[in-house]
Amino acid sequence: MFAGIEDMRPRSPNVDIARYANVLAAMGMASRLRIMRLLLLAHTDGLVVGNIQKQLGFTASNLSCHLKKLKNQKLVIVRRDGTRLWYSANVGALEELLRFLYSKCCMRNRVFSPDRVVQIKA
Repeated sequence: MFAGIEDMRPRSPNVDIARYANVLAAMGMASRLRIMRLLLLAHTDGLVVGNIQKQLGFTASNLSCHLKKLKNQKLVIVRRDGTRLWYSANVGALEELLRFLYSKCCMRNRVFSPDRVVQIKA
């Protein structure tokens, strides 16, 4: 399991469902999906809050609310560098969500294949 979520390891299938429902709800707004997409594009370095705000056009308070929601669900990682806050996507959390969706929801009935979901274009 990846860093940051071990303490939230589900103990029953119902806890599993509730945990992932909360993660999906946190990303269930267009604004938060835009933040996640931007952070994934920046990936390893992440972005300073001011750059996120400038690129997406959010007010400081609006962005703060969205980042807090994403942070509470461990979808973003925050690090402080002096007075700056750097945010990056928690790729491990996203991988776990995708693994859950694929293995628990799709593998049993073989509803679709990974090749149809992930299409890499050169």
